[in-house]
Amino acid sequence: MRVLVLGVGVLGSYLAHSLLKAGNDVTVLARGKRYEQLSDDGLAIKHYFQKKTTVDRINVISELKKDDIYDLIFVVMKYNQLPSALLTIANNLSENIILIGNNANPKRTEADIQKLSKSKKKIGFGFQTSAGIREDSGQVISIHGKGNITFGDSNGDLSLEETVKKAFGTHYKVTIEKDIEAWLLTHYVFILPMNSLLYINDFNAKKISKSNVSLNKMVEATNEGLEVLKENGVDIIPRSLGKLISDYKKLYFLLMKIYFKLPMNKFVSGGFDEIVALYNDFKKLKNNANINIYNWDNLEKEALNKYQMSNNV
Repeated sequence: MRVLVLGVGVLGSYLAHSLLKAGNDVTVLARGKRYEQLSDDGLAIKHYFQKKTTVDRINVISELKKDDIYDLIFVVMKYNQLPSALLTIANNLSENIILIGNNANPKRTEADIQKLSKSKKKIGFGFQTSAGIREDSGQVISIHGKGNITFGDSNGDLSLEETVKKAFGTHYKVTIEKDIEAWLLTHYVFILPMNSLLYINDFNAKKISKSNVSLNKMVEATNEGLEVLKENGVDIIPRSLGKLISDYKKLYFLLMKIYFKLPMNKFVSGGFDEIVALYNDFKKLKNNANINIYNWDNLEKEALNKYQMSNNV
């Protein structure tokens, strides 16, 4: 299967490696320094848990031409960067497009692509469970298990299901989610308070693990965010996560306390631009709900104030 991965950061690198391992003809699109690194040194990944390093020689392009057609195009970009890639995706004649990562409004994203495109496209959404950092050398330190992705399309007809499963083969788990929009909304409501707390504390996870006040604020903010989704008629998916935060807050608190103590957190960092974009899209849901979300608002305000000061906004 001929596959393109657009966006070769931490997540895109591991995704490309997994697709190549499954036997696909994989090409990645990169520009500037990243293009040079991949062309000269290959796709280098240090697998954190597996204690191994892989280097894949992979096809690299710097431009996606209109008639350069692929069976699947995976777009792996941060939510705030996605608009810059929509025209490139729409202009290409490939039919099957999979957007990987956080997305606060999948239906709007799909509508934007279809509006720009001259031909009808099949569009799916997914989230790959992995994290890590990319070093200056270009090598990615990837934190992942055996490899898995949650996938669905915004129309719910799952027309891309078999194609996606075939692309990943048998060594990479594809979990099909019929309501991928609800899944993505639930996911980003969980990560916003967590990432805000990390950003406020300069990504010092160990410091957070020692602060019960901060952890409690994060737990309460997450619960409030889920209540906003419910008020907007959004199902909490997976339901087990919703039940954990609503019925077992103390357990969630303890799990987060343990999580922030894990050594792997030193390899989890990044900018805050994506979180700002997700917060902006959450405002409409928050206004529609018209409920008190004191902890969410305060955590958001503290994080955005730091962001604005750091970026002279």
